[in-house]
Amino acid sequence: MKKLISTNPAKNYQVIGSVNISTLSEIKQKVDEANKAKLLWKELGVAKRIQMLHPLYKEFIKRKKEIALLTAKEIGTPISNALSDLEWDQSYFKWFLDNGEEYLSDEITYKDNKQIHKIVYEPLGVAAVIVPWNFPSANFLWGVIPNLIAGNTVVFKHSEECPLSGKLFEEMVNKIGLPKGVFSEVYGAGDVGQQLVNQDIDLIWFTGSSKVGKNLYQIAGKKFIKAVLEMGGSNPAIVFEDVDVNKVIDKIYTKRFMNCGQACDALKRLLVHESLFNQV
Repeated sequence: MKKLISTNPAKNYQVIGSVNISTLSEIKQKVDEANKAKLLWKELGVAKRIQMLHPLYKEFIKRKKEIALLTAKEIGTPISNALSDLEWDQSYFKWFLDNGEEYLSDEITYKDNKQIHKIVYEPLGVAAVIVPWNFPSANFLWGVIPNLIAGNTVVFKHSEECPLSGKLFEEMVNKIGLPKGVFSEVYGAGDVGQQLVNQDIDLIWFTGSSKVGKNLYQIAGKKFIKAVLEMGGSNPAIVFEDVDVNKVIDKIYTKRFMNCGQACDALKRLLVHESLFNQV
């Protein structure tokens, strides 16, 4: 069986572990199991699904240091960054659990004595969730938890750059005992992701490059399914004439160089009023 090797880029790519690359038959099996589980997961309802995910939140808090240490090794970020990111990640997770039921409740948009117009939120089915390496835990939480709360079953693929983080998250989900097929994970590079999205799925949820996103959008179009894509951006910072330069320089610097600039919302362009150009 082929192995996916994980290395530490901050330690001259020292090998820290490996996982088995998923075969096509394994990918098909996991998608089949997700399809078998989707009706049961849907019929549990939002409140019950949230209740079943609370133990994962507790496990996440309990193992924060372990997650941070692995993140620091696998993507080469300072441990202080990893710990700081996990504080934010914890807050995202809690928000999803605390607010999911409210935001997925039926909405009556119009009502009189003859008719009612209502919006009803229903799961789509099987979600193929593919995420990048730059924020391992946040990308997992953003892609997986809202889908599970909404009632979709998930087949997840983390980046080939941090497979051990992906494996840890899979172990944490398995520990809480969700019904078989509700969550599973596949491992590998882009070819594995390509094989995954070509299976019998109902949603593509992707964060990554524009090039790959365009390809996935075409696949979703041919399948006539939904695609949620977060791709490359070009965020500007705009410095107007009346700004206090001393108050904004630190923010500009931080937003450009956070995570070595390897973040979707890192600043890519700086637009400065000509009167402040030299000072900035």
